[in-house]
Amino acid sequence: MASVYWLFCGSPWQDELGYNEAREQHFAELAAHNMPKEFQLPKDWRDSDAGAYELMFRLVSLASWIEAHESLLAWRSIRRNRAAWDGEDREARQQARDAGILASLPCTVERFSDWAIADFVKNFTRYDSKQWRSVLKKAAVLTEVPSSVKEVDNWIWWRFPIFSRCGWSAAEALSAAQEKFPDHPDLKEEGAFKSHWVRRGLRFSGRRTSRRQPPLAAFVTSVPVPKTIPDELSLLY
Repeated sequence: MASVYWLFCGSPWQDELGYNEAREQHFAELAAHNMPKEFQLPKDWRDSDAGAYELMFRLVSLASWIEAHESLLAWRSIRRNRAAWDGEDREARQQARDAGILASLPCTVERFSDWAIADFVKNFTRYDSKQWRSVLKKAAVLTEVPSSVKEVDNWIWWRFPIFSRCGWSAAEALSAAQEKFPDHPDLKEEGAFKSHWVRRGLRFSGRRTSRRQPPLAAFVTSVPVPKTIPDELSLLY
């Protein structure tokens, strides 16, 4: 397990594995706990509960940020190109996926792997002229569909790992969002806020408490969140 963590956080290949945004959020969380980026196994790690506990904490933290990274990516992809997730019509799903790739090419062509290019080109032989017209029309429509998300939605999504692991209630998350985005029209009422995020797959599991401040409140409001998210291609290939 220590070698897996080192591969993502400390190895010479970490940047090639992707998830740079998630890794930076993980490192920021470690800093909030006064922990170094590098994990050093104690010499007597086989008998050290502290070493095992720290490694597990780091793995859980890193995994939660990667999950936020991928779930935000999936939500954006579904929101922009729902047909690409059609579970009933395989052919329509493939055409929608290829249309999405074509629409994204101007910004993402350098991110294609050799395998992805070969797989994508293979579809050229599968489509007849009518199907290609359909794919190209879909791609033209998708170029007009914004791929970005609202700043407040991006912020909530990138703060959900803390909300979830630290047991924040919907009221506490709403209060932090209101502090970050004062007078935002979507941040007025707790019930509407909670329902809004449940519909997007994010459920606040924490209960109301009398605590004055939830864990890592300063981290939530002061640490910047990633302003950009990777393209849908990481999901397709």
